[in-house]
Amino acid sequence: MTDVMVKVLEPADNISFLTVREAKLMLGLPVDDTTNDDLIEQQIEIASATIAELTNRTFAKEKVYETWRDFSHRRLWLTRFPIEDDDIEKITIGGNRTLTEDDYELENKSGMLHFGVHAAHEPIRVTYSGGFVLPDDAPKPLKQATLLLVTQQRSQATRESIEGIRMIAHKDSRVLFFDPTQQAKSAGPSGGLGSGSKQVDDLLMHYVRHAI
Repeated sequence: MTDVMVKVLEPADNISFLTVREAKLMLGLPVDDTTNDDLIEQQIEIASATIAELTNRTFAKEKVYETWRDFSHRRLWLTRFPIEDDDIEKITIGGNRTLTEDDYELENKSGMLHFGVHAAHEPIRVTYSGGFVLPDDAPKPLKQATLLLVTQQRSQATRESIEGIRMIAHKDSRVLFFDPTQQAKSAGPSGGLGSGSKQVDDLLMHYVRHAI
């Protein structure tokens, strides 16, 4: 199996696919009411981080240094993508030789590097920047998936506050408690990726980064 080591040189400032304003517009909430902005921002961050985990991928653009070994073909897929041509700063092979643009081809959308016949000597080290500038450049399906997860968080919080409540009465005393069996039923089925929503999983399937 291909061996890759990644060192983040310049981490992203923002990992969220949505702004608070976008979320409020899409949720039908008053944009001018900032009462719950901190909560919505946190929900967006949680949903965005969840998507990154489910897809095995870092989406936010950042600068990294990657070392690749044990790949069997003359190509490899960088871990941060998409990548602009100018965002490739340096590629070295075999420990010391620096490649020129004539020695490799870059597929911008997928981050695939394809090397010439004499250019795929290990280790290959690549310094580059890749990913989306978030939240502005986030693909619309990822914005939609984020909103769905935020809605799921908000709905779950509401359900937990009102569902599964039971009361025991004895004479003049009343005791309220949550029935765990009812809470379990409200969780619902999980999707294929484990998001808890088939709609979210269907949106994310196209963005999964598979180990090679």
